[in-house]
Amino acid sequence: MKYLSILLLALLLSSCNESVRLPPGNYQMTCAYKENEYLNDSKHNKERVGCNVACDHEIYHRSFLSLKDNYSFVLGLDDILLHGSYEIDGRKIRLKDEKGAELVLETKKQGQDCIQFFAVFDEIYSQVVPANERLYFNFVRDETTPIESESKFSYALNQWRIAPSEQESKAAIKDRLLNNLDYVCAYVQHVLNSGVYHGYKMDGIPTPLVYQENGIVLRDWKEVPDTWKAIFYDEGDAHQAYQMMYETFKGTSVNRYKKSGLLVVFYYLKDLRNAIEQQE
Repeated sequence: MKYLSILLLALLLSSCNESVRLPPGNYQMTCAYKENEYLNDSKHNKERVGCNVACDHEIYHRSFLSLKDNYSFVLGLDDILLHGSYEIDGRKIRLKDEKGAELVLETKKQGQDCIQFFAVFDEIYSQVVPANERLYFNFVRDETTPIESESKFSYALNQWRIAPSEQESKAAIKDRLLNNLDYVCAYVQHVLNSGVYHGYKMDGIPTPLVYQENGIVLRDWKEVPDTWKAIFYDEGDAHQAYQMMYETFKGTSVNRYKKSGLLVVFYYLKDLRNAIEQQE
């Protein structure tokens, strides 16, 4: 019995120190918790904090971790965008941003198709994600094969997340708007590629657009969500971007596609994006 106990203890310690199993790929965030709520639920309702739990919030639908074969990564988490190299250190994944910041994701739980990390964003600036607080995140591997040249997980299409530190020129505002629309197009393309058209979450995209069965509609300015305005320096810059969209809607002839649903939404988004690019 003594030897059996020693063997079980050795196996337990070995499993605790086992390196995280995380092959390269795109990982979609599905839920997040602050430490106090996580610990409370861990005591009273463990099912609510499993790594396979999915929560319905727009931040999760547009947040991801992309790990490449060459040990480079992209992390998009609301207004955070990190890009650099990563290494696996036991049960930790060390993300080293090209600008010098480091974020350590430590594995809390891992299942067959999910993984849960906790991290402290003490070196990362964000207006949304609290610093110096332990946060827990659930991810699932995204099995959709990207066919577009730049996917919604790419660093290039997520530049709009990096908030400007000062007012921008009209040209810079236009570039920010176009980058956001490129992301929107890639987001919709990803849903189309997945083959799952029901239950997709378009609210994961900050935008002043409304998506309908037969096209897209621009909201009135007073109805534009703050999440979209927040990607610009201030409301004045956001309004300039909105006006670019408004003038395009007002002055562009509408193509009529013999399609409906998400595919026609994608066509109209591409038309809108290209028409804005051609504006003087």
